[in-house]
Amino acid sequence: MRPFVAFVFLSLIGISRATAADLPLPAPPVYDANGPYTHWGGVYVGVNGGYGLGSSQWSQGLILTNIFNADGFLLGGTIGFNYPLSAVLFGAEADLDWSTLNGSTGGCAVNGAGAAAACEMRISPESVLA
Repeated sequence: MRPFVAFVFLSLIGISRATAADLPLPAPPVYDANGPYTHWGGVYVGVNGGYGLGSSQWSQGLILTNIFNADGFLLGGTIGFNYPLSAVLFGAEADLDWSTLNGSTGGCAVNGAGAAAACEMRISPESVLA
């Protein structure tokens, strides 16, 4: 009798609602390109900053003359505007950055007359605004 009771009990546990392949499924979510969370239009402003570390290596021909460290602060800003038109996003952006990244050492190069010269490395405004 025990095996029969166990069989009935296990059979009742396995009963569930039957589903058919031809029943309609819930509709998938629809992507709305103009939805409330996908609007990329408007003005934006940003600030960036940091500290840079590095080294500079100077050589004269095949002869290494000196290696020295360079470091400094970086600071900049960004301003822009975007305008969405259907599936295309039009925009304009301007960036401006400033840096004090530099390094120097004395006596790293020898000129044609045999005198020692100083070597210097720095970020110029032309390279930052490129």
